[in-house]
Amino acid sequence: MTFIFYVSFQGITGFWRGVTASYWGISETVIHFVVYEYLKSQLAAFQNKHKNDEKTFYDFIGFMACGACSKTCATVVAYPHGKRNRRKKIPLFVPVQQKTDLDEVIDKDSVD
Repeated sequence: MTFIFYVSFQGITGFWRGVTASYWGISETVIHFVVYEYLKSQLAAFQNKHKNDEKTFYDFIGFMACGACSKTCATVVAYPHGKRNRRKKIPLFVPVQQKTDLDEVIDKDSVD
């Protein structure tokens, strides 16, 4: 059913329409992890820590700060793509407005 729908409305290219956007969408994750690992290694070098050393509460706070900084950088860089991508999405179906309880009360009151 879905295959026939896409082929009839968008053609065979409809299946490949979101592939490029998906590749650009993972850029935020890639930027986040690369920057995080870099900051984490710089923090370890600054503190003279080695990989096998025991972790303390201050290390946890440092890792959280590295994560916050890297996520902020990744979001600032990749946000314009995400916003543009969301605006380009057009719903295939027009959403049907469902009646709420308030609509039923108004309908019943207007009959009297």
